Amino acid sequence: MDLQRIVTFIGLGDIRFGMNRSDLREIFQNKYKTFSRDRNEDQEIDSYDIFGLQLNFDDQDKLEFIEAFYPSNPMYDGITFIGRQANSIQQEMSNKGFKTIQDDVGYDFPDLGFGVYVREGTIEAVSIYRRGYYDH
Repeated sequence: MDLQRIVTFIGLGDIRFGMNRSDLREIFQNKYKTFSRDRNEDQEIDSYDIFGLQLNFDDQDKLEFIEAFYPSNPMYDGITFIGRQANSIQQEMSNKGFKTIQDDVGYDFPDLGFGVYVREGTIEAVSIYRRGYYDH
């Protein structure tokens, strides 16, 4: 199963936005734990730590957001992100002509449907989202 290639606004490798939570649990052989990021939030996130993935679902249990972290190694246009220095990635993406927006947690590439989470100058995670995710 491909879990590396970021597909703009579609998903990560063979994981596609709109897939059902139950189908993904079966694909990953139920090796998940469920948690909520905020005590007031009703939305449960499935975490597949051995794959380096956290999957967020809408209220119909359809996949809408993917967070990839080590040991996952997501890539876009031949560029890998996890464990690399953020400033070199920002420069590399800009050199390729991709719009880059710095925010309070890292860099977002809004035309590509993903962003990177940066801690102490190093990329720790890649957030991949469906079209319209941030519109609500």
